Amino acid sequence: MDVVNPNVTDNSTVQQVQHTTNRSQIHTIRTLVAYLDDQEKRNLLLGRPPFPGEDLAQLEQLIKQYNMARASRPNYTITNPIESEDNPILDTIRTRPDIVNVFGQLGLPYRPVMIDLKQVLAFQSFVRIDDLDERVISATKNTDSLLELCFPTSVRMECSIELNDQGYTFFSSNPNLVLAPTQIPATIAGGQTVPAQAFVPQVNFNLFSVAHYQERYFIRDGYHRAVGLLHNNPEPKVIVPCILVETQTLNQTGWKPGMIAETVMLSNKPPHLTDFWENTVSFESLRQPKRRVYRVRLDVFDVPTT
Repeated sequence: MDVVNPNVTDNSTVQQVQHTTNRSQIHTIRTLVAYLDDQEKRNLLLGRPPFPGEDLAQLEQLIKQYNMARASRPNYTITNPIESEDNPILDTIRTRPDIVNVFGQLGLPYRPVMIDLKQVLAFQSFVRIDDLDERVISATKNTDSLLELCFPTSVRMECSIELNDQGYTFFSSNPNLVLAPTQIPATIAGGQTVPAQAFVPQVNFNLFSVAHYQERYFIRDGYHRAVGLLHNNPEPKVIVPCILVETQTLNQTGWKPGMIAETVMLSNKPPHLTDFWENTVSFESLRQPKRRVYRVRLDVFDVPTT
């Protein structure tokens, strides 16, 4: 069965795969620890909240080192990472129906550009780095592969559904596949059609985008790919196609609670994408993989009438 994003045209497809593979593999994560507050640092470096009365002397010294590393960074100078708005690769992005449909629904000004990733900032605090090189290697060889990496024409992800008399439980190993509330037509007795409340799968197609916010440029979607393209890349510039979205509010950038604080994003020492590979400000750890679970259940009960 194909799961189709109602916000995307038939130019793109999503293939559903039954969730049967072994997900016990441990993930490797890099986190921009120097840009978190000190309590978040403690929890991250310990792998848990501190115990009451626990000796944290060595931990506090490590936190001090991260804070000093960030403080020693040169003050940020506002720069424009846009390299070009007139490149043949951008012509494909401008006219591809699924891209136009997705970004047109944002209600925000947007345009395709070529951008230097080494000058772009980050607000997502962590990224999984497993299999990064394998994912981006083909993109370094030709333009078509780079375009497919940044603007995939199909997305393949694992999911499964368990049904019972009261509803269903939806499992997914990829957070880009979500259930969203909507209304669909339903036919009842007598042939009458009425709107029915439902939850349907929707997919974030991971179209590479950058948010322009408060005179700064932040990766909006595509952290895993961006960090992969920067890994061990000695070039002075790493230029890729993206959709640049002009935003006025923090929420429009794609930022969510739990990400790097706005005060840090707009400070004189904000996190760059390149910082994910700087050991002085980032921390590498192992994490048990997780699945996202949506449980939809119908409860029926009677209440007294008034």
